[in-house]
Amino acid sequence: MTQGFGKISKKLSKTHNKQIKLKRGARVIQSKKASIKKAQNLQRALTKSINEKNEAILAQRASYSGSFSLIKPKKLLSNSSKKNAK
Repeated sequence: MTQGFGKISKKLSKTHNKQIKLKRGARVIQSKKASIKKAQNLQRALTKSINEKNEAILAQRASYSGSFSLIKPKKLLSNSSKKNAK
């Protein structure tokens, strides 16, 4: 136990000029945080635009085939219920 305690209590060298490779779970420097946030926002915007394009393509394909519909018209539902009532 005394060996580990000696390692912890040693004075740390200044590393502000050295490049540090961060390990998983390490604290991130503020400037790095800003660049990470910027990259995340760019990625979010990119995926949003890709999703919108994909939805437009799917809607266009569905309009050609006529088989794709999220909301069924009420007339079709009311006509089928009238036939069942007779």
